[in-house]
Amino acid sequence: MMQWTGRAIFLTVLVSICVGCAPSFEERFPDQYTAYQAEPKHKALAFVQGGDGGYAYGYSSGRQTRQAAIKRALEQCSVRQQLYDVNGTCDIYMVNDRRSDD
Repeated sequence: MMQWTGRAIFLTVLVSICVGCAPSFEERFPDQYTAYQAEPKHKALAFVQGGDGGYAYGYSSGRQTRQAAIKRALEQCSVRQQLYDVNGTCDIYMVNDRRSDD
């Protein structure tokens, strides 16, 4: 009986950790991610996952500076966020070929 309880607790903790787990941008949008990767530098990708399950993204490429790419990606994400009525805030997901959490 003790062994079963341990497994049940482990499973409960595992499920609790994964509730609310959202797929990464590349998992959710593999074609768009591949297209972004092929774009020239300077580039940036912004993404928002709303609490209601909605999503929006925007990207920019071929800009003269990182900052210009970031600004344009956030603008594009914001436009789509409003268009699709997604709750949340657009955040930078990638700049050039690096994820923002790297």
